[in-house]
Amino acid sequence: MSKHLRPIDTFYFWAYRIPENFAASEIDNNVPGISNSNPCRPPSCSLLTPPSGDGRGDGPDSRPPVVQPESQEKSDRVGLGSVDNFRSAAGLRYGHRVFTHFLDFKGDVDQFPINEYTGLIGFWARPTPTLRLNLDLEHSNYNQNITRISPRKEGRYRAQANYTPRPWAILGASLNIWQGSNRDSLTNFGGHNRNYSFSASLAPRERYGLDLAYNYSDLRQNAPICFNDTPPTGVLPVVASAASCAALDANNPLLNQASYQNTSHFGMATLMFKPVKRVTTQVGYSVTSVGSKSPLFNSLQPDSALHYNYRQPLASVGIKLRRNLTWNAGWNYYQYNEESFVGPTAARYFHANNVTVSLRYSF
Repeated sequence: MSKHLRPIDTFYFWAYRIPENFAASEIDNNVPGISNSNPCRPPSCSLLTPPSGDGRGDGPDSRPPVVQPESQEKSDRVGLGSVDNFRSAAGLRYGHRVFTHFLDFKGDVDQFPINEYTGLIGFWARPTPTLRLNLDLEHSNYNQNITRISPRKEGRYRAQANYTPRPWAILGASLNIWQGSNRDSLTNFGGHNRNYSFSASLAPRERYGLDLAYNYSDLRQNAPICFNDTPPTGVLPVVASAASCAALDANNPLLNQASYQNTSHFGMATLMFKPVKRVTTQVGYSVTSVGSKSPLFNSLQPDSALHYNYRQPLASVGIKLRRNLTWNAGWNYYQYNEESFVGPTAARYFHANNVTVSLRYSF
């Protein structure tokens, strides 16, 4: 359209089905003289009484596919500006999905059309030759949802930064955030998934180098849960004052606002050192620490894998025997340790030592 403005148009289409076809025949054999008003009773009638033998059968039946979704998605974007060190784009994405559910042999179906409306905006900047920045934003709205924890509103935010202050130093950082919600009165779902990371690679000399990395994740999901207690007629419910789950009854003891939360920390450091030209050594350590919260409906239930630490130290050495022949030896240690209380099952603990020896030939 112009030197600094251009349109971008994209169209996607996908379709699949979950087939559940089968053929079946039904054969009925009747005992003579037996009907609803005259049931089979011994001694005149028993399991040893032979049936009539005049089997009546129905022809084979074929069931159509159960689910057959189709989706069409069209995205229109416009580049708003483009100069040597800065670019931006904005657009709209429209999506249309149809889920078809076949109910019976007669062709009765349920169809669930879902429309998506998403606004897009992005920026790219390079203010200096050593610094680069990226930012992408998305916000989506859906007219309805298929599952109870599918969001009606959804937002995604992504950012990246790369900085090279020296030729031997590379620094990076990223941010990735997702959040969604469905405030329907019977759903009231809300959740987010946030991820932050940082990395550094330093190699000031050929003989040694250092790699560092850190990542933090925060996941949360809230939604009401209800246990549908429908005992047989004449039997009292297991929980007193139990009500139906079809409505949000604050006095229903089977209804609860469930919240799942997970936080994860990951750190890694690796040091490379070459004492002599032909020998390369490497030592490193990484740890993953997880802490979570989840509804527990049994007071004796342990936290299991909701709280644990996972440690992985390592060491390796490589000796160059010839120009194209290298001997390598490495050690890895794995340790998994849960930090839950001791209950019916004790907290699990595993560890392992692995040693690898190899000979590499390159040509």
